[in-house]
Amino acid sequence: SVVSVTDLSNNLQIDYKDVKLDGNRSILITEKVSANGLQTSYTFDVDDDNKSDFARSSDIRFNADRSSVETFREPYQANAAVYGTYGAKKVVYSGITTRAANGLQSVTQIDADGNGVFDATTTDTTTIGVDGSRSSQSETLYADGTLRSRFETTVSADGRQTVSIADYDGNGIADKISDSR
Repeated sequence: SVVSVTDLSNNLQIDYKDVKLDGNRSILITEKVSANGLQTSYTFDVDDDNKSDFARSSDIRFNADRSSVETFREPYQANAAVYGTYGAKKVVYSGITTRAANGLQSVTQIDADGNGVFDATTTDTTTIGVDGSRSSQSETLYADGTLRSRFETTVSADGRQTVSIADYDGNGIADKISDSR
């Protein structure tokens, strides 16, 4: 079942409940969105103990130059009574994305293991050609600067041709090339 509530400040809360055949709840996902849409959070109770097992949150702010910074966090909120204090409210994944005001470039710094050190950086760049074609490139580098992966997509001005090149393993060789017309 889905229950949606908007408070007097126009903040939204949506509860997604999965119910077993016997009528008992099995999973509860709670989504909260601020009135301005800049803060979003999800909590997940996957073992039906009425406590959040993990959460995801996103917060967006704008800079004076109209670029934006989005901070994403995923803390693991273990039940300390069952699992001990290890992992209780420990951030296990986070990312900070800075987007240009025109939306054509973004840089995401990723902390994949929650130790507070960025493990990788993804740079997404879109170029619009004078003929109206569009080329998008996404490149992820490990913290030491070595290539993790690279993806490039070019769409013709009329949108009828798309060429995609993917280097999944970062060895500099295209692992997949597709051309659709």
